[in-house]
Amino acid sequence: MHCSLDEEFENAVESIKRILTTFDIRWFLTKLKESRHIEKHPRIAFDLLATVFDTNIEQCWFVNDLKKVMTSLVENCPDLKRDHRYIKIEQFLKRNSNQ
Repeated sequence: MHCSLDEEFENAVESIKRILTTFDIRWFLTKLKESRHIEKHPRIAFDLLATVFDTNIEQCWFVNDLKKVMTSLVENCPDLKRDHRYIKIEQFLKRNSNQ
């Protein structure tokens, strides 16, 4: 059953990311941090995050949550640092870290 849940997560992300739009993701970040998906499926979890996160928003009240998630993702998959979406989110964090 454990393996099938892993496959279900990957399949679900792949299916829904085409229709998702950006939204307030504070709740999403909290749930993602609480889940094991960052440790078990860092690339897939990042793909979902990068799909729903808008780096063009003007104010960010969840910078610390986003930093924690990004740190955990890179700890579990260092190659993510080369992803252009990761770089864009990191630039966003640098711009908003003093809020």
